Amino acid sequence: MLCLLFSQTAPGSPFDLHFSLPLSKYAACPRPELLQASQITDSTALLTWTDVGDQYELELVTGSQAFSGIPTQTINGNPPLQLNGLEPGQNYRFQVRVVCPDGTRSEWSVPKSFATDINNARPCPLLFDLRDTSCNSGGQFFKVHVDDVPGVSLGNDVVLRGIRLMVEHPWRSDLRIWLQSPDGTRIQLIGGLNAGDKNIGDPAGDPCAQFVELTELPGALPLSEAAEQDNFTGNYLPLESLAPFSNGQNPKGIWQLEICDSKTNDKGKLRLFGLVFAPAGCPEVEGLSINNVAETSAALSWISGISGDSIVIEYGPAGFYPGTGSEAGAGGAVILLQEPAAQPLLLEGLATLVNYDVYLRRLC
Repeated sequence: MLCLLFSQTAPGSPFDLHFSLPLSKYAACPRPELLQASQITDSTALLTWTDVGDQYELELVTGSQAFSGIPTQTINGNPPLQLNGLEPGQNYRFQVRVVCPDGTRSEWSVPKSFATDINNARPCPLLFDLRDTSCNSGGQFFKVHVDDVPGVSLGNDVVLRGIRLMVEHPWRSDLRIWLQSPDGTRIQLIGGLNAGDKNIGDPAGDPCAQFVELTELPGALPLSEAAEQDNFTGNYLPLESLAPFSNGQNPKGIWQLEICDSKTNDKGKLRLFGLVFAPAGCPEVEGLSINNVAETSAALSWISGISGDSIVIEYGPAGFYPGTGSEAGAGGAVILLQEPAAQPLLLEGLATLVNYDVYLRRLC
């Protein structure tokens, strides 16, 4: 709106014309621009923006959470800002405004998005959008930080037992997936799937349970066996063998998951990714049997192993995500026994009318 003010000081004299334009309440204190996030890890990020003041307010939200307009922190000084303690495998958005010299605030900036790297200790729930036709531009890369492994030399004192994966996609044959280890060894995990099928794993179920495990353990099926099955789960062979990873390298470090989508129109989401390591030369527990199932209990027995080994019994509602080592996974409970252990073992305190999964693993 243009406001004109005028007056005539004497008859016949020209008008004394004054005019003014109403100023925006933010004009004297511009908002920050050019927001950026860099040096991103699984728990940290460096945020920066145009330096237009001496004090700033920042609001940080996760995922698609709406901004409230209430700052989550105040910054006394100039950018950049180092953020610590972020959640691995999480999408974030942030916006910034200036605290003006007169105590007012500028407009909020245009929001900026970024995502932290995945950590193998938190394989789910993930919600990363997969770009369409990304095979033409080199694919998408997801860094996976591995910190806790029962060994330091792949193929000698530790093995990569399996790779857990869930991808939501309406036309999964578009997908090609690779994995690269810290020393640069790269193999293809997924490719050549049957056209028309959807999803790897079951995104409609428990987001941390209904996955596919790519493994070379006995009983794993070729991926071709999943044809004509939407939402397939269970143990399957990777497209290429995992053996090249067992070259003596230290598995701790940053692994890299690469996913590309070869066609237009159908887009997906990465929902779960985790690497399963196990001590080398530590045989699996065999001969598990479950008997005398009652309303709140069941009896377990197995073939005893070497004296001094530990047996980890993990149980939980059917479909839960099992842990590794002596740690329970999401929804699971753990019992740790020293071999030789008295058998049968009675599991008590179970919920009635609930289906349970039971896993046994050996710690040598």
